[in-house]
Amino acid sequence: MSPLSLAEVDRRLADLRQSVERSGENLVALDGDVTRQTLAGSTALAGRTAAAWALADRQLADLWRGQLALADLLESLTRQRGTRSTLAKRDLARLGEALEGTPLSIATGEPAAGRPGLTASSTPTTDYSIVQLLAEMSAGYDSVVALLEAVGRVWNEQQPALRALGARLQALEGMAAATGQRPHELQAASRALEEAGELARTDPLALPDDRVAAVAAMLDVATGLLRDADDRRQRLAADLPGATSRLVECRGVLDRLAHDDQQGEAKVVVAGAAELGRWQEEADQLAVALASCSVAPDTVGPQQVAALLQRLERLAAEIDGARTATEAGVAQRDELRGRLEAYRAKAQALGRAEDEGLVELAAQAEDELYRAPCDLVRAEGLVDDYARAVRAHQEVGR
Repeated sequence: MSPLSLAEVDRRLADLRQSVERSGENLVALDGDVTRQTLAGSTALAGRTAAAWALADRQLADLWRGQLALADLLESLTRQRGTRSTLAKRDLARLGEALEGTPLSIATGEPAAGRPGLTASSTPTTDYSIVQLLAEMSAGYDSVVALLEAVGRVWNEQQPALRALGARLQALEGMAAATGQRPHELQAASRALEEAGELARTDPLALPDDRVAAVAAMLDVATGLLRDADDRRQRLAADLPGATSRLVECRGVLDRLAHDDQQGEAKVVVAGAAELGRWQEEADQLAVALASCSVAPDTVGPQQVAALLQRLERLAAEIDGARTATEAGVAQRDELRGRLEAYRAKAQALGRAEDEGLVELAAQAEDELYRAPCDLVRAEGLVDDYARAVRAHQEVGR
């Protein structure tokens, strides 16, 4: 190997000075890195992150040892070079050997266990050339930076996203409490979020990249289900005033039916006392339940409100049926009265108005038709009997 020229020595020293300055600046910046400081001060690291940080911590120590060794070598070589415009061949050869040889002996690894041999060092060392040491330091630096970037992405991006999802989860838990429903997706998101938060804190390298997106997707589904449930709850709550009015209307009809039944004023037989009593009891129970819902609607689950509304609709249908049947019964009674009078007129025209049999049948039908309440089945049978008797006399008269 030919000796280096003085110009080449100066160029090599300038390159080394630049490398030492830049590596020093980068190591100082690395020392001030928030992620590195957090890792160094953490007592909760576990799993992959704990192992990776233990290696990175040793690499950082090696980087500083290499940095100090390079700085000391640069200072020594600069002093040897001096400021002279020419150097003796011997001095030039010594500088060239230092720049191209293996002038650096760096402590590596842990101290040897037990007492060292007489001529052995207590700390293992490795000899490096300047190029070799810079290459190894670059590889160690890149490894440490890669770790800090990976952990930093979790702590600076995924952790805030997980906290935001946690706040969203709390809001959804409030909706779940209000609606009385807790979708499976909400439970799964809660478990996944808790696990992800623990990994982000203690072992960020083990946190899957898609965990935030997965939890967000579960919360999206839960949000849709809870919004639907809340919409139903609000609609049911909005139905309560109308339900109360409907119940008041039903109770009014019941009161009239019950009053007429008790006072003997019912015009036709539709519902018996037992059925009226059952309807009244159901109406009383619904009144209490609807009043409770109206006072504190948020404390009542939508299923409970829906069940009450269904009970009310069934009761209203039965009572409306009774009212409709009553109105139809009155119309039928009036129609039967008209038929009776029509057949009486026919009997009169046949000269049979005073016939004893016809008079008896007409009296029985009239008695039932003008009774309160009127038994429509019996009354219709009596009118039909009278009509047949009149038609029989008509046939005989022919």
